[in-house]
Amino acid sequence: MRDLVPALPARRRIEQLRAQKWTYARISRESGVGLYTVRGIAIGCGHGFGAWQHVTRDASDRILALEVPPENDITAIPLPPEEWQEQAACRSHDPELWWSPLAKDQRDAQEICVLDCPVRRECGLTALAKDERFGIWAGHDMSNARDMRSLASALGVPAPHRPRTRKAKMLTRQCVDCGAEFQVRSDRDRDQCRPCNAGLMPAAQVREFIVELIAQGRTHQQIAEMAGEPVTKYWVTNMAAGRYQRTSVEYAERLFAISSVAVAS
Repeated sequence: MRDLVPALPARRRIEQLRAQKWTYARISRESGVGLYTVRGIAIGCGHGFGAWQHVTRDASDRILALEVPPENDITAIPLPPEEWQEQAACRSHDPELWWSPLAKDQRDAQEICVLDCPVRRECGLTALAKDERFGIWAGHDMSNARDMRSLASALGVPAPHRPRTRKAKMLTRQCVDCGAEFQVRSDRDRDQCRPCNAGLMPAAQVREFIVELIAQGRTHQQIAEMAGEPVTKYWVTNMAAGRYQRTSVEYAERLFAISSVAVAS
């Protein structure tokens, strides 16, 4: 008679390994236990039966001998000083690009990061250390787990662990700031749309003010110089052309701070 033992300890070890992204095939290969047996212990093998209640002692011992790798510890990631943000290329562009849901805007933001930014490493380390879940950081989409892991691999640091969860039901809510409707997961308590939550505001009023300045004979370069950093001619040109639907509150405040005396002169 075969030496059988309860399958529960082996099943728990398999569940721990699966949580660390191990496949059944890898568990079978590393332990030397057949794939059919591994699946039977974990979930059963069909035919209307559930997971196995007993398994041979040899198979149990082989599976329990597998070491569960520790979850990635993001506290080990060095957090750069915040001064790097002063040198970031995104400061001279509209921040909406880095938070936009549009694929074209995301590509534009990634291109700016890759070609122009001198502090990509500091940006990426900050995003990983804080486990940012949204936006473009160091040219990578942090809402995409694969892109996030690619960034961590490129920087040589551990990637934040994101366990798989069932997708929550999506609800439609109205933003308390701009009044726009947006989709939010049922398990999230959020009353702002993503742009407003990121500090962005509708661009219509800003665009009207720029058009008024242009009508008074101001050039795009002059408007940018009057507003001061971080406002640039590039931003003024795109805002006047209607290419932005939203803009940062900081940019708008800089523009509206132009005195009436300067406008009239």
